[in-house]
Amino acid sequence: MRILSVGNRYPPWSVGGYETTWAGAVGFLRDRGHAVRVLTTRPDPSDRPGAGAGDVHRDLRWYWRAHEFPPLGLRACVALERLNARVLAAHLASFAPDAVMWWAMGGMSLSLLEQVRLAGVPALAVVGDDWVNYGPRVDAWTRRWQGWARVAAPLASRLTGVPASLHLDLAGRWSFNSRATLTAARGAGWRLEGAGVAHPGGALERFA
Repeated sequence: MRILSVGNRYPPWSVGGYETTWAGAVGFLRDRGHAVRVLTTRPDPSDRPGAGAGDVHRDLRWYWRAHEFPPLGLRACVALERLNARVLAAHLASFAPDAVMWWAMGGMSLSLLEQVRLAGVPALAVVGDDWVNYGPRVDAWTRRWQGWARVAAPLASRLTGVPASLHLDLAGRWSFNSRATLTAARGAGWRLEGAGVAHPGGALERFA
C-alpha cells in the first residue's frame, strides 16, 4: 500500500510524544513493506536541526511560527493556502497514494483535509492532542468562512481554488489517543461517527 502521511514538525525537528508516535508508525508501516511518504512543514525557528530519514518532504507552510500564531492578512493567507494546495496536489499526482494519514494538523491548512476528501482518497486521522478543537480557531483560512460568512464559502472556494468549508466529520476515519481527547473533540461540536481510541504504547526499556 502507498500511504501519504501528513502533519507538522516531523522528527527529528520535534520529538514530543505525538511526533515520536508518528515516526514510530511510519517505521512500522515501512518495515511491513508499505511505501510511506511523509509530507510536513518547513523549518521553524524553534525546530531542532536534523534531516528525517527516507521519503520525507518538508514543503508545507503553516500558521504557527516560534510558538505563536501571528496575524495574517487575506492576501497572504490565500497565498499560503494556494501554495499548500499545489504541494499536496503534486504529491497526490506523483505518489498516487492509496490512503492519506493525517497526524498533527494544529496550525496547518485544514483545507488540505477537504482537498483529499474531494479527490476521493481514503483517509485516517490519528489524533494525539486537541488540534481538532483549536485547529479550526487558528486556521486563518477556513476560520474566515464560519458563522454568517459560511454562505460565501462556496464563492471563496471557486475564486481561490482552495476549499473554504471545513467538514471534519466527512474527512475520513478517526483514531484518538485517549477517550478524553475524543470526548473533547465531540464537545467542540464534531460528531466523528465511528471514531476509535488507540492508546499509544510506551518504550518498556525507558520504564524498567
